[in-house]
Amino acid sequence: ENKRLEALNQMFGNVLVVDYQPTCEKMVEDIAYRIMKHLPENVILHNLRLFETATSYAEWFAEDNRKG
Repeated sequence: ENKRLEALNQMFGNVLVVDYQPTCEKMVEDIAYRIMKHLPENVILHNLRLFETATSYAEWFAEDNRKG
């Protein structure tokens, strides 16, 4: 497994292994939460759009994903 990951990193650069099926919908949610961890306290991520193709995308909105 490590050799395969090393080969992928050499071919494509930074490869991230996730514990979910990497669909566009799940990836956009994951990316949103990763971005939010690095934002200053006074900055709020409003939405995020991840394109699969030129016309197909998944979109994440903070308003729809508030916890609590």
